[in-house]
Amino acid sequence: MTSLKRTLRVCVPLAAAAVLAMAGPAYGSVDPNCNPDRGACAFSSDSGPYAFAGPADPIDCLGPDAGTTAGTAEDTEGGNFSNIAANPFFHFHATHTESGRMDFPYGSVVYRLDEHFNYNSGSHPPALSLSNPVNAHGSVYGPDGLPTGQQVSLHGLAHFTWTDTNGNGDPDPGDDYRASVSRFSVTCD
Repeated sequence: MTSLKRTLRVCVPLAAAAVLAMAGPAYGSVDPNCNPDRGACAFSSDSGPYAFAGPADPIDCLGPDAGTTAGTAEDTEGGNFSNIAANPFFHFHATHTESGRMDFPYGSVVYRLDEHFNYNSGSHPPALSLSNPVNAHGSVYGPDGLPTGQQVSLHGLAHFTWTDTNGNGDPDPGDDYRASVSRFSVTCD
């Protein structure tokens, strides 16, 4: 339960910060006539494509050495929210796509990564759900630049659903934890 408390205390403020950050014209759009006390307000943001570069963690099934990565990425975000006392809610969704190349001493991996994030809170009794699937696939090339025939796959999923039965905003004994999944794997074929 300590892990869930930590996750909730991190995710809820991050999601709220995302809404506030996207209110500015540099990040996205919110209807200027929006009044969340009278109805639902929608927001959205798109960024990219943009270039990135940095360190790459080792891929255990290929070798112990770290490397570097570079490529392009694109992000889309959006959602809606309302402060209506009878039914307040907050929904946030984001997608991150990335195409790049990781260079290691043993060769390189050319890959594509897709990540989705969905966060929902609200209803009666207050409920919160978070889902974050990640999938990436890459082809391995040797130091000579020729394909080795190997493929690397990354699959991850974090998901939980929590119903706050007493409505105090904190995970307590007696609350309903409907799902709690955390999986991550990297395979080489």
